[in-house]
Amino acid sequence: MKKRRLIIMICVLFVLCFALTLSSAMFQLQCVKIKFKGEQNKDFCSNDNASKIISSIHFEYGQLLFNQPKSKYIENLEQNNPNLRVEGIEAVFPNTLLITASERIGMFFMKENSKTFIMDKDFKILKIGQDLEVDDYVKLEFESSYKEEQSYFEFFEVSSFAYDIGQFLEENNLVFASINCFSNILESLGNTSYKLLKVCFKKSGSDVVDLTLHSESPFGVKLEIKNVLNKFENKFKKLISALTTLTKREKIKTTYGTLKIDDNLNCFWSEK
Repeated sequence: MKKRRLIIMICVLFVLCFALTLSSAMFQLQCVKIKFKGEQNKDFCSNDNASKIISSIHFEYGQLLFNQPKSKYIENLEQNNPNLRVEGIEAVFPNTLLITASERIGMFFMKENSKTFIMDKDFKILKIGQDLEVDDYVKLEFESSYKEEQSYFEFFEVSSFAYDIGQFLEENNLVFASINCFSNILESLGNTSYKLLKVCFKKSGSDVVDLTLHSESPFGVKLEIKNVLNKFENKFKKLISALTTLTKREKIKTTYGTLKIDDNLNCFWSEK
């Protein structure tokens, strides 16, 4: 019994010593570093830009490393640095936070009169301006239930003044929130000959939005997804799989017509 008590007392003392050690100044945040991953623009991953990114938000220096609000840091870093993608933040003992980041690259664009909005693959707004170069980007188009071309803001009945650089289109938008996996699924196609040219959103009902993808030759077939608010990820993955099968079995049908998936996850090809 005495031996057991002695072991318990030693364990308690060990825990107390460990807790006191962790709360010491040794484990208070003293340094923040950035590690860039992937291929980056030299200016973007320069030491000067890294310092600018770190100084763009307030870090709680002097506070315990274990209690740092990492989620808040990620949100603030991305808000203050539109071209920054924060992959994660980890604690490096004894007193350092390491940010892993990459550069956001433009992929999509849309227009409102003479104003152009450029977004990355996550539909985050990177640039807003006039006469911006868009040759390498995929166009987003919007069509009313009466087949009239509209701007994003007319389509969703919102003001363009509500959007600024650094915002994601999925914020307060159910349609874009439902398709936030779009680019990752498209990348899974793994076929470099498939080049997306245009994404068209169409209203087919009061609360129903369909999506049509237009691609560059040799692919001429359009990909159409009915009702993106209902199981979009499942539909898109199945449609990509159907395109892969069509390419292997009836390649001629990938050069024209439309490959569709309906609301019941049924895939079919039509000439129009």
